[in-house]
Amino acid sequence: MNEHKSYLKRESDRNQNISKANDIKKKRNIKHCSLSDNNKGLKKEASNKNKKTNKAKKSSLDDNVSINNKKHDNVHVNFRDGKNTSRETKEKSPIKSARRVKSIKRDGDIKHISKKDNIKDYRQNINSEGINDKAELKKKREIIRKCETGKVKSKNNIRRADINNMKPSENKEKTEPKSQNNKPDIKTRELKSKLNGLGHKGKHYIKKTEHIIKNEKYNKMIKAGLAAVLVILIAVFGFNKYNNEKRLGSYEDTKIKQTIYINNEEFETKNPFKVRNKVIYAPIEEIVEGLGKQISYDKGITGTIKIHYHGEEYKAKPGSNEVYSVSTDETSNIKGCIEIIDGKLYAPMEFIKEVMPINIMKSDDNEVFIDVFNDQFDYSWTKDNIYIAHAMGGIGGLDYTNSLEAFEKNYEKGYKVFEADIAMTKDDEPVLLHAWSKKSTKQLGLPSAWEGKAATYNDFMSQKINGMYTPLSFEDLCNLMKEHDDMMVVLDLKTDVSDAKVVYSKLIEVARRVGDPTVLDRLIPQIYEEEMCDIVMDVYDFKSMIYSLYKQPYLDADSVVDFAYKKGIRVVVIDRRKFDLNFINEINKRGLMIYTNTYNMPDAVSRLKRRGIHGFFSDFINPVTEKNPYIEDKEEQKESEN
Repeated sequence: MNEHKSYLKRESDRNQNISKANDIKKKRNIKHCSLSDNNKGLKKEASNKNKKTNKAKKSSLDDNVSINNKKHDNVHVNFRDGKNTSRETKEKSPIKSARRVKSIKRDGDIKHISKKDNIKDYRQNINSEGINDKAELKKKREIIRKCETGKVKSKNNIRRADINNMKPSENKEKTEPKSQNNKPDIKTRELKSKLNGLGHKGKHYIKKTEHIIKNEKYNKMIKAGLAAVLVILIAVFGFNKYNNEKRLGSYEDTKIKQTIYINNEEFETKNPFKVRNKVIYAPIEEIVEGLGKQISYDKGITGTIKIHYHGEEYKAKPGSNEVYSVSTDETSNIKGCIEIIDGKLYAPMEFIKEVMPINIMKSDDNEVFIDVFNDQFDYSWTKDNIYIAHAMGGIGGLDYTNSLEAFEKNYEKGYKVFEADIAMTKDDEPVLLHAWSKKSTKQLGLPSAWEGKAATYNDFMSQKINGMYTPLSFEDLCNLMKEHDDMMVVLDLKTDVSDAKVVYSKLIEVARRVGDPTVLDRLIPQIYEEEMCDIVMDVYDFKSMIYSLYKQPYLDADSVVDFAYKKGIRVVVIDRRKFDLNFINEINKRGLMIYTNTYNMPDAVSRLKRRGIHGFFSDFINPVTEKNPYIEDKEEQKESEN
């Protein structure tokens, strides 16, 4: 009786376990279980409970009960997730080896096992199970056949081509792709579902596929952005092209009234002049070629015009009145703009005159003179120095002293440029003296024995000028220039051309003793004949030069201009006794500066300024107030006497 009760209790427990297993299967969608005899069907978590159950069987059941139990040998217990579940093998449950077989899919024809080496074990499991259902047995044998023929590939043998050619599962529900968020679309989700059972390789291919899809999106975005930029560039280019064509079309051909002279020769251009907004544009290339020079230009992608001339580079934007000089790093504003019209370079006359190193002078409505200066000389000193202290300036009502006191007094007045008369002593040392003539020695109170004869250096330096002023040697003069770095000296040598080289060589030698190289650069030779220029420049490369015309029998403007432009001389000196208004006008037309000597009357200076004289040699005029204190003192004395 007791045995019968225990039997019924075991049957009840078994049925409960089977129902629990079915419930768990439905909830968790369990696809795999293990029914292999070789597996022993137990996990460590349930081992103790099973042992107790077996002991109860042995102690309480008789032989009949044992026989009945044999009918249920194909009932196995599976402890999944720590729960005791059991079910009969006759239900449609896939078979899995916990030790070697890793996956079996149950959706119809896709059943496979992972390795063909497990086929034998799988066949033994089927035989040991004692399956009576022919349909179930046929299905399991079909799995073995597919594995043997190689129609089912293991996940270790899956190739990239299989992933690329894999189609989405037809059993999956079609869902609408989600946009406007970062979730993958339906294509990506279906691809993931296909690859979920492929292990780490499947995950790798999933990541790689997602990366490819993202790259495709980014590439589309980039292409769209580039297309938009291209459209904008085309629109801007078309707009600029339209504006350029419209602007260039506003230039009209014109004929100028003036006759153009280039280096004193009449010149006619092959290409017409242009006019726009009352500004005259000249073909620069032809003008430069007429000057014997070369010019080149090119146009950049942005339309910037680059001009290369005489070692200079200029940049100008089309339609802009600003011109940038690369060498000086300065921007100039001009009337008009630089353009390339019909393949030719055009620029306003102002650009040629003010910016380029070309001298262009409009004499009047009938003539235009264009010349090229030889720019080896610097004449920036003429801008602020219209007065030059004649013979180091006057002192005490006396002139021609060339004395130390005269320099100090006139430097204090504001003179920066001094003229120094240079004479050679008997022992070939340069000193400051107008001449060894009878008139000069008598005027300066020097010994009559020196009349017409040069004294020695020591004798001259020991004698006072007019009995009170200190004489200067050329070396003393250089030392003064060293002490006063803003001081410049015009050299007046009363010597023949044949002796010019010897005298200037001596001057250079003495100047170098001072030890200040800037002294030589502040010396301005004064030449009297054309051939003297090359002789002096062969001795030293002076930074400036003056062409004095007092030895010329008559003044010829054309010859003076030709020589001045050829040598690069911009300052000429004329004597007051050869004052010629027509000559002054011709020289001014060509852009040369005229200094004259010697003027001490402020009224005369003002009158000559209006006639085109740029500067003056003077003894007594104050360079700041432009007044002569000695004349004012005499006028005041006359007024007091009256």
